[in-house]
Amino acid sequence: MLKLIKNIDSLVTINANGKACKVADEMGEIGEIIDGAIVFDDTIKFVGTTAEAESYIKSNNISIDKVIDAKGKTVLPGLVDSHTHIVFAG
Repeated sequence: MLKLIKNIDSLVTINANGKACKVADEMGEIGEIIDGAIVFDDTIKFVGTTAEAESYIKSNNISIDKVIDAKGKTVLPGLVDSHTHIVFAG
């Protein structure tokens, strides 16, 4: 089931420039797409502006099963901080 989230007022991105992860000062480098869009199913297929997504969908003859209008919303990656402190060890 292919889905499209479009008209996202602020789509926050974290581009690692091809690396597996970001480290140190790179963590402060974020991006923002105004009027963003995401095409996805189990994986992300496209990220860009709504106009670019509509062009991508049309040029690739893609059928979208569900459209979510995110006007007035912010979308950002789900970040996980997987560390702990010794005080919590018991």
